[in-house]
Amino acid sequence: QGTYKGGKIGGKGSSSSASSSASTAISEDELVRLRSIDGIEEVWRSVPKDKQRKPKSTQLEIAVALDRMDDPERVTFLQRRVKAYYASPEGSGKYHRSLIRWLQDEGYNEPDDAWSAREQTRREL
Repeated sequence: QGTYKGGKIGGKGSSSSASSSASTAISEDELVRLRSIDGIEEVWRSVPKDKQRKPKSTQLEIAVALDRMDDPERVTFLQRRVKAYYASPEGSGKYHRSLIRWLQDEGYNEPDDAWSAREQTRREL
């Protein structure tokens, strides 16, 4: 128990897929610390209901993203960026990145027009 990369991350029977942001084994103490970061639920609630997948894994990835940020307004920032992504052509399109992947890619740091350009490129293929 306590490993993250493709192994158990929590209590009895819970598991998660691998994460590049937490690609090595994670201790139970670190897992508890990450899960206690303020703002995880607020960011999760900013994800459209029809895009909410793998809540435990995604919420852990939200915690990792929040933990990376130094900004005291990081929760508000990440909420705004999540909403902007899912309102964009890419985020609202058929082939959007999962929130886990978007967080791992630090998609919240991408300019909004990147999300339009990628969707336009997909349509042209």
